Amino acid sequence: MSMDYVQPPVKHSYFSPPVNIKEFLNEAIEAEKGLFNFFNGSDRTGEEDVRENFVAFAQDYDQNSDEAQKTVKEVDANLEHIIEQYPVIEFEPGFPPLDSTLHSHIVLNDMRTRNAGKTKLKNTYLKRGKYYKYRDFALEKPLQAKVEVAEKDVVVTVSLLSPMNTLSNQATDISMRKQCEVKYQVRGDMLLTKLREKIFCQADFWCNKQDFEEANDSNNYFLNKYPSGFFFIFDTFFIDRTNPNSVDISEQTREFMTRKNKVFKEHHVKDIKDVKIRDLTLRLGQPYVFIHQGHCEHLIIFTDLRLMNPNDVQDVNEYPLLVYDNIKQINCCVCKDSIASFVVTESDRMPVNPGFMCDDCFKQFHYERKMRIGTFKAYHFIDRGCLE
Repeated sequence: MSMDYVQPPVKHSYFSPPVNIKEFLNEAIEAEKGLFNFFNGSDRTGEEDVRENFVAFAQDYDQNSDEAQKTVKEVDANLEHIIEQYPVIEFEPGFPPLDSTLHSHIVLNDMRTRNAGKTKLKNTYLKRGKYYKYRDFALEKPLQAKVEVAEKDVVVTVSLLSPMNTLSNQATDISMRKQCEVKYQVRGDMLLTKLREKIFCQADFWCNKQDFEEANDSNNYFLNKYPSGFFFIFDTFFIDRTNPNSVDISEQTREFMTRKNKVFKEHHVKDIKDVKIRDLTLRLGQPYVFIHQGHCEHLIIFTDLRLMNPNDVQDVNEYPLLVYDNIKQINCCVCKDSIASFVVTESDRMPVNPGFMCDDCFKQFHYERKMRIGTFKAYHFIDRGCLE
């Protein structure tokens, strides 16, 4: 329980108790079977009339049929009253109702009236919405046929936060706080290595080749020059040894934790190669970490855990599924339109340092007849926002 020392659950009410995903899956399958048997025990699911179905269901479980009939009539009467009071032809979509007398509704309607013509303000409100950055397929899932049977597996939502150094106590700029960059849905039967492959960090795509040097060799990029990394989830280090050149960069951290055994308690070490998501034990809501490039830390939060249903993507090879994307694309600082291809530093002519420039702007500004103008250093740049 090493992470519990860093983030004590008693101080964070949104942390769940420890969950073994494999045990959760088995318990959830048994609970689903019990629920299915309970609601299908009367063998009435084929009847078209929901009223008769409800009464028959009550009779099968020794309930008073007269009370069931009375309940059906009350529901019908209430539904008829609602339809008469709010006819469809007069229904005005939206919330709150314009004729509402509630003070909160009056304030909201007044705000909407005053801001009706302010497009910029409306767009600002829209972008602040919870689901603005979600992918369409994650919000609009078509219902599958009733006969479809889902795989016996779990779906877990994983939030990956933007990497950055720890802020000092004096830093108060809220824009510098860690923000969620992407959210993925993963399956229990999926390998942890596939989640690792979906962590696109800008540090992996840096290259120390300058603009006049060839950068076509992938071994020149930090992703392959420094491939070592590891996950630390709950109390276990999952070491990434998929690249033959990788080393165990968690060794010093583990030695420190061993010396401080009374504080960090017991911890474990596993190779990431054959670990699946269902093999993990974790707390929902608790931040865990992926570390690579020596000291680049990515916080990882598992935020949702449930059984698969027929509306989910059933092919395990399609996972992880990107459901939310807040990664900002880096455009050229000159034309503001094209994607940056070079990062320029130590320039005696540019107003910004470093400056990101597209290929056309870079060559027009820093070269004349293939001759370099001024003093500068420029390196090849790949924007991770182009990757998915």
